[in-house]
Amino acid sequence: GDTVRFAATDRGHNSASNSDMMPEGAEEWTGKINEEVEITFDVPGVYGYHCVPHRSAGMVGLILVGDVTEDQLAAAEGARQRGKARQRYEAYFEEARALS
Repeated sequence: GDTVRFAATDRGHNSASNSDMMPEGAEEWTGKINEEVEITFDVPGVYGYHCVPHRSAGMVGLILVGDVTEDQLAAAEGARQRGKARQRYEAYFEEARALS
């Protein structure tokens, strides 16, 4: 699988997986605040991630690994989100569907 490096370019941020937006068998991660983290994505599917201190402010992301199915998108999209995170994920899922 490919490796993604989450660079700590600004203080007070990190990257963490959303436990309810991960493919079955994928390993969760939580990077330390202000530290770079590298994640290798070996399991195909949809991965949601966020900055722990700023999730509700909409600091979230979505990674698609391999050929993602509509069922995988729907399962990840069913995870409960709040505030700006919900708005961002709605846009990301729309974009993901346009790619598939």
